[in-house]
Amino acid sequence: MLAAVELGRRTLTRAPAARVQLGSPRDAAAYLTPRFGGGAVERFGIVLLSVGTLDASLVHPREVFREASTADAAAIVLFHNHPSGDPTPSRDDAETMRN
Repeated sequence: MLAAVELGRRTLTRAPAARVQLGSPRDAAAYLTPRFGGGAVERFGIVLLSVGTLDASLVHPREVFREASTADAAAIVLFHNHPSGDPTPSRDDAETMRN
């Protein structure tokens, strides 16, 4: 019990990690590509990550904008990887962007 209390205390007193500053599309790509560009499953995120299935990542605008609104975001960055490495938009990708 004492060990659990001590772990909780250490978690609360640990300095928060520095926030990544993304000031341009190039900065966002440099940060996101190494982390998500070659994943085994498709992912869609708002620098808040939604993990999909082997070949799809379902997303609805209400989830995207709810998270941005909750975080009081002044701007959002959307990203999407293709596990195949081919960046050509699929039919589903194009449909998502039309909605």
